[in-house]
Amino acid sequence: MGAFENVWAEAVICTFMFLFGVNFALYYRFLIGEPGKRFLAFFRDEEFRWYFSIVSLFILLISLFNLNYYEGDFLRSVRYGAFEICTVMSTTGFVTADFVSWPVASRMLILCGMFLGACAGSTAGGIKIIRAVLLGKLSSRTVRSTMQPRKVEVIRLDGKAVEETMLSQVAVFGIIYFFLFILGGFLLSLENRFDTITNLTAALTCISNVGPGFGAVASDFAGYGSFAKIICCFLMLAGRLELFPMLILLSRSAWKSR
Repeated sequence: MGAFENVWAEAVICTFMFLFGVNFALYYRFLIGEPGKRFLAFFRDEEFRWYFSIVSLFILLISLFNLNYYEGDFLRSVRYGAFEICTVMSTTGFVTADFVSWPVASRMLILCGMFLGACAGSTAGGIKIIRAVLLGKLSSRTVRSTMQPRKVEVIRLDGKAVEETMLSQVAVFGIIYFFLFILGGFLLSLENRFDTITNLTAALTCISNVGPGFGAVASDFAGYGSFAKIICCFLMLAGRLELFPMLILLSRSAWKSR
């Protein structure tokens, strides 16, 4: 995308990357909503509010962290920071800046964006904002329950109670996601070609379907051998299929005759 070298082209692409990280069901509500109240469909949705807030916060922070890198030019820092955050969280894979050379804090925000992804029901990969929100609420409830073990607390999303079975599935998804991330990084390290950061971010960017990573995989995966590329292929498929279908496919019971 850097070949455009055009701030307006980048602004249009950045806007649509953000928009396609939104749950498509909200666009349907927008189309069928009452005139004058259609935009309320977005801000009534808790996941969208979190998505909008996280993206805005990340853009602001990364712009401030990169201020010295861009010699005090805040608008330029916002330009490249906003594009990279939107491309990472929407898992589009475009790049306009050498983010590997950015300050460590900026790279950590990009790493967080790789984990989170965007909204459920969008074109993005990652763990999804709604799962991250539910995991946060579940963790908070667990901490509070240690202090008040007799208290019964219901977790709500958009004002509605979330079933315990759904919370269990989200927790299991998060555990498996993190496990595959660590396992993938370990398996990639068996080739002994690159450093730990390269292997871990390669596994993360594959399972989240982001595209670029850090270190030697900032631009491509050509340096890996056949074994590592097969592992990356599996991680990309598992991440795109939301983990469970791939794991079911590998289970012995799925191949037994019924």
